[in-house]
Amino acid sequence: MTPLEDEWKKLQTKASAQWELRSSQLRSVADNPSDLLSNPSVPAVCGAFALGVGVGLLIPRLRQPFRRFATVEDLPNKLFHEEGKIKAVAVNFSDGDTFRARHLPLFRGPGSFDGKLSDHTLQIRLAGIDTPETAKFGNPGQPFGDDAKKWLTSTLNGRKLTLTLLHKDQYARAVCLVQYGRWPFRRDASEEVLKVGLGQVYRQAGAVYGGKQEIYEKLEEKARKTKRGIWSQGKKLESSSDYKARMRSG
Repeated sequence: MTPLEDEWKKLQTKASAQWELRSSQLRSVADNPSDLLSNPSVPAVCGAFALGVGVGLLIPRLRQPFRRFATVEDLPNKLFHEEGKIKAVAVNFSDGDTFRARHLPLFRGPGSFDGKLSDHTLQIRLAGIDTPETAKFGNPGQPFGDDAKKWLTSTLNGRKLTLTLLHKDQYARAVCLVQYGRWPFRRDASEEVLKVGLGQVYRQAGAVYGGKQEIYEKLEEKARKTKRGIWSQGKKLESSSDYKARMRSG
């Protein structure tokens, strides 16, 4: 436990004790209503009680920036609804649009952990794009699948990222806008993948773009016209969604 967390714990314990004291005093007044007029401390008790309630409600919100989210399931739904931002560091890559990241709470580093990577990291899906599939589950990979994975790994591995949480998908992945680099050189990972021609705009059901669909469409079109990356295949290009449908059909 860090010093900051220790201080929050002490504050919460103190608030809980005050809550119990004030609750006891108010119960006494409820049992003896005449005390309401004769006891001059009642208004102070009521005020302190209200303050205790406020502190009790505020503490969990204040603690949240210091709490580490081990997996996507730990992320509050409210963060997705509000498109909240968190910091993380990329640690492992599945393909060109999916990776695992370790959450970085305020004033804390990635820390160490024992056990499975899946129990201590957030699985992140880049918003708005789809990259070629890599070989997995006994299926061969698509052309440029390994290239997309290598590009994402070399670009994000070990870097501090800003994740804008947009959606939690059916695979328990956090679909995010992923930004890296310092201002004014900060970049959007989905944009960069499209620029180098290693992905397409994701247009399937449930697609989210964080307000960037038009930007993504223009970047894809530019890469297509210049035949960068996957677009060099011409009519032989098979989208990731078509490839997966073909693999499922056998």
